[in-house]
Amino acid sequence: MNEKQTFYKIPKMLKVESFFTSFIRYYDGDYRFEGEMHDFWEFTYVFDGSASVAKDDKVYVLNKGEIVFHKPMEFHRLWGNGKPFSVLVISFEAKGNVMEKLADSVYTLNLSQHNSLMDIKRDIDNTYNVDRITLYTDGSAPLSLNTIALKFELFLLELIKLGASEKKAESSVTSQEFSKIVNVMYSNLDRDLSVEAIAELCNIGVSNLKKICHKYAGVGPAKHFLRLKITHAVRLLENGISVTEVSEALGFSSQSYFSVVFKRETGRSPGEMKRKNN
Repeated sequence: MNEKQTFYKIPKMLKVESFFTSFIRYYDGDYRFEGEMHDFWEFTYVFDGSASVAKDDKVYVLNKGEIVFHKPMEFHRLWGNGKPFSVLVISFEAKGNVMEKLADSVYTLNLSQHNSLMDIKRDIDNTYNVDRITLYTDGSAPLSLNTIALKFELFLLELIKLGASEKKAESSVTSQEFSKIVNVMYSNLDRDLSVEAIAELCNIGVSNLKKICHKYAGVGPAKHFLRLKITHAVRLLENGISVTEVSEALGFSSQSYFSVVFKRETGRSPGEMKRKNN
């Protein structure tokens, strides 16, 4: 009698579910994008020239062929380094426990990977309609949509499999100060700190604090501190923490004020964010 054969079920490591934006831009060397955060994934690929990218508390100089991923609710911004540069940006929704590996690394694409990515971009252009940079479709080409998603999943899996390049964050004095500032802010998310209090905790002057934050975050310290609070709030809500508990944990004066600020910054109320992730 033959023994019962047990077959291994292949785990789904990641799944690309939607594409939101897809665009190529050519910028002058003095271009500055003041930054954003949103509740979906995005990557920035520099395919010509070089540019600087801020990711939360780290700053990277990306050269031709390098790509970085921004996870949901990660503040990020982009600016030129004095010479023209070109980028491809695609935002998307994806799930899977391996996605976090993409967020903390810089990848250098070889020619084959570059061609694969540009092929995906062409497929997106041929399948989706575009309103400025926003993609939309009536779903009339499900085979093409699935093909794009599968190609992109393979692209992401190959990056993870081959590993990231050893790219270190910028090591200038001011970028190190910025990392210190953000770490201090992260350590005090439960407090309602003034700009003066943040400066004192960082052991720097208020004017210097404002200058560094504007250079790397694109906003003042109070606004950036609030962004970090909202980012952390999203993660707490995703983990099932109640709106009241999140409000108290982040030092807001009341739940109603927290809800107003949260919706202003994210476009959704805290309750809507909880329902989205349930």
